[in-house]
Amino acid sequence: MFQMIIKKLYIALFVGGISTVSFAQDFEKDMTEIGERMENSSTVSISVDVKMYSKKGGRIIYAGSAGMIKSNESTKSVLGEMEFISTPEYELRVDHEEKELLIFKKKAPSDTKIEEREQVEFDVEALKKLIESDQAGQKKPVVKLISRAAGIRTYSISGSVGIVEVILELDMNAKKINSVKYEYGDASSKGQYVILIYTKFLFDSDVSSDFDLTNYFTETDSKYVLASKLNGYYIYTER
Repeated sequence: MFQMIIKKLYIALFVGGISTVSFAQDFEKDMTEIGERMENSSTVSISVDVKMYSKKGGRIIYAGSAGMIKSNESTKSVLGEMEFISTPEYELRVDHEEKELLIFKKKAPSDTKIEEREQVEFDVEALKKLIESDQAGQKKPVVKLISRAAGIRTYSISGSVGIVEVILELDMNAKKINSVKYEYGDASSKGQYVILIYTKFLFDSDVSSDFDLTNYFTETDSKYVLASKLNGYYIYTER
């Protein structure tokens, strides 16, 4: 159950899309502005509270947190008990539940060992395919602006494959996402309901401590030594 939930959350942390309805251009413009703000910032730091329900109005089946930090060529993603860190020199995967640390030392900044499907995608473009038609002749999802006040805009996206409706609230003053709510299923069958509340969405902040790898390990004479906070964890390496 937990792995299934995680796979769904990997593709559900950001929403973007295009529709043929009149509000689509505004929606696309808003998402483009947020994406450009992220791209042009020296750092981006985001935290999200995640709740998944058995159905809309049903019982909670998962509650946790997620986060993402980007700084130049370094990224850090967090989902529940998992951390994924990539710097020009190292790639780490930390499983706090299993008490395991995978360390991959890169030969070049572009090297990668951790499979992309395991990474959490925090990109405004990440869910475009979810709410765009990908089959010939299939209608594109319908986008509606359901509220607008003081720079806060709320959009409804319906007609996506596998999704009943997505409700997305944007703060266009700060160029950030406030919340995403969506329900799996279709017109005849409703499924799980997810609420994502963005508790932090900061640009150009000091994130140096998040990429200080001595918080996880040190390397001396080609040997890795765990930081005290990871005492008892098992180290996996590519050596």
